[in-house]
Amino acid sequence: MIDYVKIYLRDVNVADLLNHPDLDFRGRYSSTTGEHFDYPLESDYHCCKIELLESRKKPQTVHVVFTGSIHKMWNSINGIDSPSRFHSTGFNGNPFTLADLEQTIIHLETLFGCDRGQMDLQNVEIGMNVELPFNPMQFISGLMLHRNKRISLSEDGHYAQFAHQQ
Repeated sequence: MIDYVKIYLRDVNVADLLNHPDLDFRGRYSSTTGEHFDYPLESDYHCCKIELLESRKKPQTVHVVFTGSIHKMWNSINGIDSPSRFHSTGFNGNPFTLADLEQTIIHLETLFGCDRGQMDLQNVEIGMNVELPFNPMQFISGLMLHRNKRISLSEDGHYAQFAHQQ
């Protein structure tokens, strides 16, 4: 499965995105002065996030960045929920095939009005859904350090990671 991606999109029509019926972009403002800032803007989209960021080097140029799990997005679009029905963060516990990946790319091309050649994949996180002959929680609870970094556990304890910067 593909757990997470970060995609920079080149030469996308920002006005079309701002007017897209499935996207609701939110911005920032100053609570002190009431000043509204044009950028950055962000919209949630099927367990993922789309950001519109103004270029620091070229004012009036807006960058489009898509982040999130395309597996969770695919499931959300197709109405596939977690068996536990807890879907506030999405579900990626089912197979995500190459055919699903191809259909997801086509969906992104349609959403952004571009072709895949305009999508620069910056980050990709790949995972596997496997059934283990032991309780993985016992293994996770025994983890302590990796490269002198402490483990960070989710509130429910079902997810753990070591925070390393690249």
